[in-house]
Amino acid sequence: MNEQIEIRSIEQAERIVTSITNLREQETILYQCVDSILNEENTEIAGSADSFHNFSVTCVKISEDYLTAFEIVELGLKLHPSNTDLLSDAIKYGYKCGKRELCEKYIRTLNSIDKTVWTWRAFSFSIDYILEYYASDDGISNMEHSENELLTLVKQYQERYPNIEDSYFSEFEIYNRLGKKEEAISVLKKAMDIVAICPKCWLRYADEMVDLGNFSEAVKPIIKLCKASSASDSVNIGYVY
Repeated sequence: MNEQIEIRSIEQAERIVTSITNLREQETILYQCVDSILNEENTEIAGSADSFHNFSVTCVKISEDYLTAFEIVELGLKLHPSNTDLLSDAIKYGYKCGKRELCEKYIRTLNSIDKTVWTWRAFSFSIDYILEYYASDDGISNMEHSENELLTLVKQYQERYPNIEDSYFSEFEIYNRLGKKEEAISVLKKAMDIVAICPKCWLRYADEMVDLGNFSEAVKPIIKLCKASSASDSVNIGYVY
């Protein structure tokens, strides 16, 4: 199928792609839309920041294509240069594509924006990026600085979004990556006391208890996972069972 599709807005592209039910045809249509969007001759593409974000997610969902998702996000940033979700997406996708210099550029831009307007993605993706960067050979010498930076950032995340599970799971990931197992498990316990529904923390706590041979303690969060209808949105329920 080589038909040309003229796209003038990201919302239009999202509507066209998501209207297709056949998966193979959907991927074909996706790339026809992408070709039109990224065509140098197509100088006017409209769309809200949310729409650029959503379409980048669609690219990853359909084709696991992080490079195209990154290019869509970069186009969105030309229209919405201070949108924290798009900056966060650029950091996340850019890292997966090996765009280290561009990631550094976007994280500097993100850090120049007051954290009172950061979305949860801004906190979460920034923490993920710093963890991945300092886990590499390039960042080993900066690990102490990284730890302080990460813990400050995650505390700000929790202050801004105290009822979001990810703000605590990010803290767990920090301590776990640093090899501080007791602190990591303590964070999971704290999350389970504060957040009513926390599937990722429940499952990880159960995993940790199994590793420690404390099977009776592992059962409690597993029961909660089995009863929570929304848990399948965050964890693999097959693995839970």
